Amino acid sequence: MPSTLLQRYAAVVILLVAVFGVAVWWSLNDDSDPSSPLSTERPPVGRAAPSPAVPPAGRDLSEAARTGFAERSAEAVVADLEAELHRMAPARRLQILLELLASGEDLNLGLDFRIGPGGDLVSAPTLRTQAMEWLARWFPEAAAEHALNVFGDSDSPDEWALALRNRGRVHDPTSDPAFLRAVERVVRDKIWRAESTAGYAEAHDALVAAARVDLVPELLDAMATAPHLQRLGAQVLEKLVPAAGEAGFQQVLESPAYSDVPRLRASLMARADPRNAREREFLGRYLREIIPEPKIRAFFLSQFPLASGFVAHRLLTTDRPRTVGEQVLLDAAALTLVREWRSDSAIAPAHPELAELEERLLRDLETAAEGGFQTGDQ
Repeated sequence: MPSTLLQRYAAVVILLVAVFGVAVWWSLNDDSDPSSPLSTERPPVGRAAPSPAVPPAGRDLSEAARTGFAERSAEAVVADLEAELHRMAPARRLQILLELLASGEDLNLGLDFRIGPGGDLVSAPTLRTQAMEWLARWFPEAAAEHALNVFGDSDSPDEWALALRNRGRVHDPTSDPAFLRAVERVVRDKIWRAESTAGYAEAHDALVAAARVDLVPELLDAMATAPHLQRLGAQVLEKLVPAAGEAGFQQVLESPAYSDVPRLRASLMARADPRNAREREFLGRYLREIIPEPKIRAFFLSQFPLASGFVAHRLLTTDRPRTVGEQVLLDAAALTLVREWRSDSAIAPAHPELAELEERLLRDLETAAEGGFQTGDQ
């Protein structure tokens, strides 16, 4: 690195020296063969390496602001470090990142854990999470392997979230044993649940990616015991249940875990697809067998067919709002099903609300037809 850059980021340099040792310090300034190793040995990935004590200024940007570069933002520090890493040979860059992650040392950047398009981090709270982001960007296979060390050693929910993403990008989240085991801690760790960092919240997308409907009872229990998780849990379920398809809606219909949350159950059942034969069956059983109280039944019918939801960038999955054309096809299928229900004496109490639903669907389809979207005869 140029000496001016090193002087500007004195606190970061202290950390890097502590992590990589004096030999690495000289190698960063050495113009010799860039492929030469930084050191003859390094500790196993994911293990803490012995290193000199790092002054507080090397771990916390708020303290570092009092030691020489308060005029530089954390974003600028990260951008310049990234540029320096990018100029290195890939082998050297990889080794530096792995040694930093293996060291156990960290630097609080004071930034938010924020996800952008494709699940990439647009800002990272610590140097370690930023290093995991760089590793995933430049060396995805190594990042997926490093995730195993995080799963074995880390108690950081933010690092855990990135490890799930890095592992899930390379290995199938629905079948990779390490990924499937790691997802369980997101639901079960009570300390993480209490702290509720941004990374912890984002980590729940792994449940959707893995279609882990078997963890729903534990998620519902967490929502009941930690009210601050209710909104997060509802957003997870509105993605997880449709992602799991028939298995997801069957669980909503049959699991006792939903008995204490009838309104949530109604909103999830309203997301069932009337074009799918099994999901149509579940919808009919919901009206006939669950026999929701009148207020809940009215709420369900006012929502059905429900396709909207909270759209955001996710670690692993992609939110894709339905197009107008897709919504028209969904409404047409719902209209056919509603007309069948209206002739079913087993759900006679719901007939007045079904008539209102039929009128709404007809209006929506007529409006769509005026806009050029046709589905055939209504």
